[in-house]
Amino acid sequence: MAVPAPLTDDFASVDTTGNVLKGGGYGRGLCRFAAQAAGQPEVAAALTIAASLIGGIEALGMPADGLGFGRRHMEPHRRVERRRDHFRPRRDGLVRVVLGGLYRGLSPQTRSPHTRSHHAIVRLIGALVAVLLLTRPAAADPLGHDPVKVVADARLTVVTPAGRGEVPIYLSADWSQPLPNITRAVIVVHGVGRDADGYLRGAEAARAAAGPEGQNTLLVVPQFLADIDVATFHLPAAVLHWSTESWLEGDPAHGPAPLSSFDVFDAILRRLADRTLLPNLVRVVLAGHSAGGQVVQRYSIVGRGEAALTARGVTLRYVVANPSTYLYFSDDRPMPVDRATCPGFDRWRYGLAGAPPYVGDTGGVGDTAGIEARFAARHVDYLLGTADTDPHHPALNTSCGAEAEGPHRFARGMAYFIYLQARHPGTLAQRIALVPSVGHSGAAMFGSACGLAALFDRPGCPGL
Repeated sequence: MAVPAPLTDDFASVDTTGNVLKGGGYGRGLCRFAAQAAGQPEVAAALTIAASLIGGIEALGMPADGLGFGRRHMEPHRRVERRRDHFRPRRDGLVRVVLGGLYRGLSPQTRSPHTRSHHAIVRLIGALVAVLLLTRPAAADPLGHDPVKVVADARLTVVTPAGRGEVPIYLSADWSQPLPNITRAVIVVHGVGRDADGYLRGAEAARAAAGPEGQNTLLVVPQFLADIDVATFHLPAAVLHWSTESWLEGDPAHGPAPLSSFDVFDAILRRLADRTLLPNLVRVVLAGHSAGGQVVQRYSIVGRGEAALTARGVTLRYVVANPSTYLYFSDDRPMPVDRATCPGFDRWRYGLAGAPPYVGDTGGVGDTAGIEARFAARHVDYLLGTADTDPHHPALNTSCGAEAEGPHRFARGMAYFIYLQARHPGTLAQRIALVPSVGHSGAAMFGSACGLAALFDRPGCPGL
């Protein structure tokens, strides 16, 4: 939403105690501070419009205290400021605060005759703010710092020499008993928001759209929870949890054992390789979009779970869709990089050096050439939305290591595939498909013709 310039230039500033400082009207100061405290862009836009309009009325001579924005009406936001790291104020709470102040100033019994003379004008402003605030959806959390809304109901137990833990997981069928009709399994990895329920719905829609090719498919959607999720839902101590980003890097979990998200993929693939449960399974697809695409791309390089499937004649395909970054095998990059100011551009997750414990001694100091050769022989499909070209997307990694790979996701994906082709001319067992006019949307990518081809082998995508 475009925010109009204020009618006057003397916007008030607000200190951390919620007091309006010199330089502007009470109404505008409150609106601006409320927007900052909320941390919601669409609320900020609506309140800034209100601030501009209120500023205009104040310029006509209406006293600020007549509008009900005196110090006593700033009091609720003093409480917000102290706790804003712990919760996000509800949008309807802001409506009550802002419009409550407006309507107190609109009362026919107000002490200010000047307020009564502008009664109708300010009522119109209040109605506008209410519409703007109440008809727009709440802002999404692009970096995944908020707790998830839903936790998957099933659990997968992961056991390694480092310990054991459980991960929530969605399944389209009960895999604790034999599923002789299943010939394909599609594992879908969520994005940074950890909204596995949304990715399950997207996978179900894609399976339905695939028609006959989607039949006899088991959908598997693991959920990598963050510390805040476990605390919010008071989950048992056995549930694995990471930071909001460390799961996508393959780092050890914060508890109950130092297991990697890669260990979770290993456990899923071992389960799918069990012929007593899935006697007719032929193909497994491991797909991820955005942050999920990042973790799948790294796992396609260092993952160990494919061996269990290969031993039983089951093929595995990795599908990497619109990730922010890729792992390179050398210090070559498509964009210039200053090694002095960006020394980590070639370290994990952009290179193999400093890889997490799951990778072991091969993390940049061992058989790097062997890791790359194995990766080049693996079946990996890259899906790139041709409209995923926003260099300022809120969830785009803009660190110097990421910027060295290109300005946006589409450019980074194209550059990476060209890089692989140059290093493995004629031998690269990997493919790329461009999804026309699609931006950063997992549902649109997997539901496209190329998404259906990658997940379900449905014909109709050039390149796949």
